[in-house]
Amino acid sequence: MDKPQRTMLGYFTLKYDLLNDGLFTFLQKLPKDRLSNIVNQVYDDTIENVEKYTSNLESILPYEDDTKEVPSDKKQAFGVRNNKKEWYANSYFHLVTETFFGPNVFLSEKIFKPISNLQPFLVFGDYLTLEELRKLGFKTFEPFIDESYDLEKDPKKRMLLLEKELLKLKNMSIEELHNWYYSITNILLYNQKHLYTFENYECFDEIFGKIKLDYTIKFI
Repeated sequence: MDKPQRTMLGYFTLKYDLLNDGLFTFLQKLPKDRLSNIVNQVYDDTIENVEKYTSNLESILPYEDDTKEVPSDKKQAFGVRNNKKEWYANSYFHLVTETFFGPNVFLSEKIFKPISNLQPFLVFGDYLTLEELRKLGFKTFEPFIDESYDLEKDPKKRMLLLEKELLKLKNMSIEELHNWYYSITNILLYNQKHLYTFENYECFDEIFGKIKLDYTIKFI
């Protein structure tokens, strides 16, 4: 939670009343002052809003939808070990909080999980993350999602663009989300198949091996 992309997802979750619309887990307890400092690094909002939503965020932390039965000493460094496949099957898109929110691309298992589970995504992550995925042969979701956020190096501007797309998705009806999801099925299936051709991508041999065990292709 002390990473800006994760604090901001918690902030947006409360600001736009998303807890009942999605499935979220925010494990780490942070004080309001620390949360406020993190928000102000990457987002411009009124003093009143920052005070309100960081106070609200502090009050609900830790917030758990999927880890309540996990022992406290296991609630860290999940890596590829955690997967709620039924959650993917009952939701339409994924909000990826990658490892970093900086200028240098780092891809982890976090981005590969929605790909394997046939979900489109917004990436709260590094500048040019989507471009790196496309270089590797994956397809992304323009024009269904305005992906100009990926081209914005300034973290505050990138966060605003992500906020805009998050709100657009929130304001879609279930019917609109359903129709949109099935209109991009070809992209989702392509990405899932393409994922398994990348066992030798840099340091991810072990990750992809575990993903293959965790995620059985059932849709092809």
